[in-house]
Amino acid sequence: MRSWAIPSPPVSLGEKPEKTFMLQTEAFARTLIDAQLKDQDWKISDGISVRYEYTLPDGDRADYMLCGREWRGLAIFEPKRESINAADAIEQGRHNAEQAGVPFVPSEAA
Repeated sequence: MRSWAIPSPPVSLGEKPEKTFMLQTEAFARTLIDAQLKDQDWKISDGISVRYEYTLPDGDRADYMLCGREWRGLAIFEPKRESINAADAIEQGRHNAEQAGVPFVPSEAA
């Protein structure tokens, strides 16, 4: 599981802060993550190499699943805000890795 510290974009004064902020920061985080994957030569738009919101066998969803040949899962990662409890995030990562049949390797922001 890899996590990044993502800077938060500002929220306009007229918006509902909670929901709008969450959507803006998630979209912003995905943009940054997608750019990092692209920089590492992952094909983010071929529908095979990087799978978004991947549904696991138990019905849970993983934010990202990186796949190799024949859609074989190589890694799942769940980026988290720094405010998320680390133990909860690690447990989610462990669960998702087990469900996807990939190794579990916890990681912190670089």
